[in-house]
Amino acid sequence: MGPTLALHLLRAFSAGLVWAIVMLFANGGSPGGPTWWMMPFVLPFAYLFAVPIYFLAVKFFTAFAGDGLGQLCVAVVTIPFAVGIAVGDPLVYILHKTKPSFVPTEKFNLINFVLILFVLDPAKAAAASA
Repeated sequence: MGPTLALHLLRAFSAGLVWAIVMLFANGGSPGGPTWWMMPFVLPFAYLFAVPIYFLAVKFFTAFAGDGLGQLCVAVVTIPFAVGIAVGDPLVYILHKTKPSFVPTEKFNLINFVLILFVLDPAKAAAASA
């Protein structure tokens, strides 16, 4: 497993923990929906499959809708996705500060409002750009 995938699964798992706590307090006894304790396990897999499909749909949509309307619609959908994953970033940040070997990046911010963070090797990136 590559470092980018490992970082995103870690971000999604920690976001799942946060959302599980929120769901526990919001509707812990609701028999109709999925149980709150499943979020840390479901969210990484949903994130793993939903983000690539979303980006393919964005490319398809902006090809037909144009850049103006396309970018507006993409932003309207991307912001909730980014916030949904970013709620787990403080847990990953704390893990990065306490055990840096668990988080496969040299620097990790407290909050990252992006869906994809690419983890690059600086030596390989410099060699590729030269």
